[in-house]
Amino acid sequence: MVTMLQFACAALAALTAQGPGPALTERTTDEPATAIEDPTDAELLGVWSKLPADRRREVVDYLELDLSHAETFQLGLARWVVAGAGIDPGLLDDAPAAVWFDPVVHAPAQPIERTLLDPDSKRAEKVRRAMRASFPERASEVAYRYDFGSREVVRVASPDDPTRRFHCALAGLPADWDLVEAFVCRALDDGSQTTVHAAFAHLYTERDGAAHPGITLYDAWCSGTSIEMPDVDCLGILHTVANDWTSWTAPVPEPRQAPLYDRIGAWFGDARRQRGLREALARCYLEADPAHRDGYTAGNDTGFHALWDRHSSVPSALAEALPDADGWSAFLERTNAELADDRAFWRSGEVRRTTLAKDRDFVRRRLVAIMKDLELLPAARTEGSGGGR
Repeated sequence: MVTMLQFACAALAALTAQGPGPALTERTTDEPATAIEDPTDAELLGVWSKLPADRRREVVDYLELDLSHAETFQLGLARWVVAGAGIDPGLLDDAPAAVWFDPVVHAPAQPIERTLLDPDSKRAEKVRRAMRASFPERASEVAYRYDFGSREVVRVASPDDPTRRFHCALAGLPADWDLVEAFVCRALDDGSQTTVHAAFAHLYTERDGAAHPGITLYDAWCSGTSIEMPDVDCLGILHTVANDWTSWTAPVPEPRQAPLYDRIGAWFGDARRQRGLREALARCYLEADPAHRDGYTAGNDTGFHALWDRHSSVPSALAEALPDADGWSAFLERTNAELADDRAFWRSGEVRRTTLAKDRDFVRRRLVAIMKDLELLPAARTEGSGGGR
């Protein structure tokens, strides 16, 4: 351990400042394979679960020091974005608590009181499970996110939590990957749908007044599940987006419900196209194969990485090339056509994706090496020793 720390300190002294946009070069060789058998995620998690708090912090702090001297494309991007943001992450505000639309304000003739459900209740859990089935889990818990309704990067959990940092490393990501992604989202957001996003950031509620913690109207609409839309929520969106307080009032008669839903649905569709594309691109900034939502899949990754490479992985440069909601479909069609017709464009995306995959593996290998250096992992099995997984 002393030797590794001494080496790390020497490497730190040799570091130079990041230039404008870390360079991407295709790797022709990889690090020599380690002679120590690589443990599985389950094995690493099993060891972690038994560590006391002081040992857990020792692991993640040691890893952070170790990675601070490493030079990879992924780590270079992360440092460059955070440094360029010009914001001390410790000064970022906590995300404000999500609120529901007030029935007294938006539906005074139908003021059904709202009540926040216990997140551990069966009712809340059932709805949460159904909706989140459409949203693949991320590599680790998110401590920071970009709020499209306020256009601010906010803190939603403790970034210093050792278990969160461990899960980041296990997934091959730096501990501040979510902060980087949030800053990238901020750079890509053109602000064209801010008012709509602010409206859909309100909590999802049901007609009897039950409000679901942690589920926004945007999440509910994106989930593809059958949802209830009380008059207060529909009118709240109408009032927020259009400042129209006269065309519809509660209770909305059945013949007039469809036109109201259509109007709200059109706003949501534009907002989802605008936000979804930018979030998907941001997820590909540091991750080779991120978990996507809102209809994007692994089939989009090569094209997204190619777009990042074309713009030197500079968010402000890519932002200028992104479409508004109306141009969304044509933009994706052009990108797909170019992937099919331009071998160099396709290759650039594949090289960037492969490079980030190797960088991901490097971070995980450093985690394993450090846990072995701290004698937290069992001795490696050798050929002929029997056993196996």
